[in-house]
Amino acid sequence: MYKLKLKYSYIPMIISGTIILVTLWLIIIEPFYKEQIDESNGNFFKNSSNSKERSSFNLNEKKDNSSEISEITRRIFTIKGDLSEDELDFWWEKTIKWATTKLEKQFKLIPPQKKMSIWIFKNSKSYQLYSKKLFNIDPETPYGYFLPSKNSIIINVDTGGGTLVHELVHPYLEANFENIPTWINEGVASLYEQCSEKNGEMIGLTNWRLSELQKAINSGKLITFKELSQLSRDDFYNSSESSLYYAQSRYLFYYLQEKNLLKNYISELKSSQKSDLTGFETLQKTLNIKNWDNFEKTWKEFVLKLSFYNQ
Repeated sequence: MYKLKLKYSYIPMIISGTIILVTLWLIIIEPFYKEQIDESNGNFFKNSSNSKERSSFNLNEKKDNSSEISEITRRIFTIKGDLSEDELDFWWEKTIKWATTKLEKQFKLIPPQKKMSIWIFKNSKSYQLYSKKLFNIDPETPYGYFLPSKNSIIINVDTGGGTLVHELVHPYLEANFENIPTWINEGVASLYEQCSEKNGEMIGLTNWRLSELQKAINSGKLITFKELSQLSRDDFYNSSESSLYYAQSRYLFYYLQEKNLLKNYISELKSSQKSDLTGFETLQKTLNIKNWDNFEKTWKEFVLKLSFYNQ
């Protein structure tokens, strides 16, 4: 009995010793070991057990005040940003997947054939910081942009998800049209920068561009649609009237949408893109009008009756 008691009296000592060793490992040895791995291998990648590919990493070799960058992969899109994986997944489900599915079904557009990166940043500060860090670009717009040379979309999501939909339209149009006219490219993209769903389809809503357009109509400063369609890329983007060109293009496509002609126009444009480089003749065919002066008058009256609650 004495020997038995002595034998079992060691058990508390063994348990205590084990606890002390584990504690020492967690507090002192493990962090030091991990630090050595990080320093030797650079960025530390952590893979999730989720069947969908996921990882998170920090772009900076040195620890600073920068936010952690997360990454998820969905279909052809690698979605990254200074948001959590769950937040990126939210933007995928509610915006990217939703919008691209609508573009493919409504307009029978094929998706881009190359994998794309979508960078989503939570505010202006990180958007500016990483735009410069990743692409050496100081953005001219506070909202976001599509960078064809890198097959990437860069977004300041603090300005709203509409910017993300706008920029997604560009690679889809460019994947389906060899030389998409700028006014069409920006007009359709702008149509969906404020949008919703109706009868299973994505629809553009009135937005902040309406006010500028209505003022231009009332002051008689609007160019004709034929002139708009003939603007070169540089003339469209670099003019002092560039913002107005966006608005005029947008609300032409809004008109086509409301008259149930937008899908017909995009479909016809696919067939005629080699013969109709500006898209104007196809527009004329879609609208089935011969007197453009009368149409432009009708369209202006239509626009002036529109309203946007935030004007």
